[in-house]
Amino acid sequence: MGYAAPQRVEAQPRVGLPFGLFSVLSLRESGDPHWANGVVWEALSCAPVSGQTWQDDPDCTTDIEKFFRGSGGLGEARPFTAVGSYQCGTPGGRAFQEGEENATADLLAHEQSQVERFLWNNLAAEATDLNPAGALNVAAALAVLEDWMGQTYGSLGVIHGSRGAISVADTRVNATGSRLVTKVGTPVIAGAGYPGTAPGGAPPAVGETWMFASPALFGYRGQVFTSSALDRGKNDHYALAERQYVVGFDPCGVGAVRMNLA
Repeated sequence: MGYAAPQRVEAQPRVGLPFGLFSVLSLRESGDPHWANGVVWEALSCAPVSGQTWQDDPDCTTDIEKFFRGSGGLGEARPFTAVGSYQCGTPGGRAFQEGEENATADLLAHEQSQVERFLWNNLAAEATDLNPAGALNVAAALAVLEDWMGQTYGSLGVIHGSRGAISVADTRVNATGSRLVTKVGTPVIAGAGYPGTAPGGAPPAVGETWMFASPALFGYRGQVFTSSALDRGKNDHYALAERQYVVGFDPCGVGAVRMNLA
């Protein structure tokens, strides 16, 4: 048995949680840095394509009842900054340089869940309860969200739930490569940063959670940059690592369902 100080070794590398936001989010490349101020775009109409009525007359000619679709309106997405930090020595020294490396590692380990929490809050602010009568089992909840997506959005969107919520989906949600999808092919995000709160942000009841359905997601992500901060109350120095994000979806609303976890 030795009496010297314990040997200093490298920590176990962190492994990111699978099937989270980054498994579905489509990140765009842009040489124009102004996206970091937020973005706006012209959205397509949200409802699915209307049918056409064919009426045959005695002369064998056909009248077509035409449906005209308008704009979907102006979409907007605000910026968000994910932050990693590490307490270290004063700037300029070797300890601070190591602190910058550790702050960057902290950012990379936790940025997905930070962006997920920011996105969930945005979804909850727009979400509409699709079943005000109460909580549904997982099969019924997924069915309601899929129907909302087809009838209201009319395109391939995304279903959002906490990792706990998605874990009880059994065979109704399956892994395809790095993604989770429903039986009809809708991408599913199992978010560690998703709190499962209700539309408007109220916490769920015990044994329940909320799931959302949204239009398809897109986003921008910047480079990691480091800086320092001082906690003047304790005189502690911190290395910071930050990265900016913008995550958007068409202004077609968000469907919400309360679900039983049992």
